[in-house]
Amino acid sequence: MRLKWWGHNQPEVMDKQKRSEVTQDMWDLKIDIEEARKSWLSATRFFQYAVEQDEVDYAVYHLMAAEQRYAMLVRRAKSMKDVEWPAWTRSEGQ
Repeated sequence: MRLKWWGHNQPEVMDKQKRSEVTQDMWDLKIDIEEARKSWLSATRFFQYAVEQDEVDYAVYHLMAAEQRYAMLVRRAKSMKDVEWPAWTRSEGQ
């Protein structure tokens, strides 16, 4: 009887551990997305104030790289299975 009880609850424990790992991955991804967004906004501001040709070239390069990183992270978030976004809003209040 006891072995049956342990065998029955073991998948639930593993599911809970898996959910906590996914939750940590989601939080890490959230932080990366926020940082990428801030970097993108910073690159946009720098581009607006660039004057010389070298500054403009650098600003364009930096802006394109920041946009690509932000888009990549958003695509990664969207590709996560079994996650309703924004997933972190439910956990922030807890």
